[in-house]
Amino acid sequence: MSIPSVEKLLYPFLEAIKDGKEYEIRDVLNSLAVSLNLTDEEKNEKDNNGIQTKFEKKAGWAKYYLKKSDFIVVINRKKFCITEKGKKYLSKHSELNFTSVNLNKRRESKNSVESAPSIQEYYINDLQWSHIKKIIMDKHRLTISKSVRVAINGIIWRNRNGAYWRDIPNEFGDWNRIYLYLVEWRRSGAWEEILKIISQN
Repeated sequence: MSIPSVEKLLYPFLEAIKDGKEYEIRDVLNSLAVSLNLTDEEKNEKDNNGIQTKFEKKAGWAKYYLKKSDFIVVINRKKFCITEKGKKYLSKHSELNFTSVNLNKRRESKNSVESAPSIQEYYINDLQWSHIKKIIMDKHRLTISKSVRVAINGIIWRNRNGAYWRDIPNEFGDWNRIYLYLVEWRRSGAWEEILKIISQN
C-alpha cells in the first residue's frame, strides 16, 4: 500500500506507543512500516528536498499534531510517550482524525483541516524583526534578506517542538542552511540578543 496521509497516520502512530514507554521517532517509523506493510521503496522514497523521506516527513507531522492535541508528551529532543489523555482516547475510539479532536485551538472556529496547525504561530512579528535585523547587521555587517527572517521562524519552530533539524518544514527553507545560520549567530553572540527580543514581545 502507499504511504497514508498525515491524518491517516494519527491513529496507528498513537497505537504504536500505547504501552506508555518512551520512544524515539525511529522506533515508531519501524513499527508503522510493519503495520502498514510498506515496501522498501515506499519507505525510502525521498521528499522534494532530497534529504528526508516522505514517510519520515508525514510521521513527523503526525507526531506534531498528536503533541498539539496533548495525546503525546515530548520528554526531550529525541524521546516522547503517550499521555493519559491519549490512552483514554484509544480505549474509547477506533479512529483519530482532525475533526474528532481539537488539534488547533487557535483556529477552532474555522474548523479547517488545512489550517491546522498554523505555521504562522511561529512567525516573529514586524516589530521583533526590525530589532533582530539591526542586531544581525551590527554583528555580521551583512545585507539581510527575507530568507533570514524565515530561518529564524524555523529555529523557533524546532525549539518549541523538540524536532530534528531535518524535520523542519520546507516552509522555513533548507534545514541545513538554517542550522548554519544559528551556528554563526551563536558564535557572534547575536543569538542571545535575538532570544531576548523574541521573549520580550
